[in-house]
Amino acid sequence: MQTRNPALAVALVALAVVCVVLAVLYLLDIVSWLSRDPSSHAPHTTHAIVLGVVAVAALIAANFARPKAT
Repeated sequence: MQTRNPALAVALVALAVVCVVLAVLYLLDIVSWLSRDPSSHAPHTTHAIVLGVVAVAALIAANFARPKAT
């Protein structure tokens, strides 16, 4: 028997949304001040890709955590 937690599913979807927003900001080079070297002004593609992967993983986890209609 598995218990499904709707609050966890909502939290995971919120995490996915935050990750997608941060990924877009990294691609547009708006958050360059978060990088280790703020003088470098280039898109951080690797950060954006990692955040995109985390967003997809959070959405997959949210799908497993949400209650299913029977």
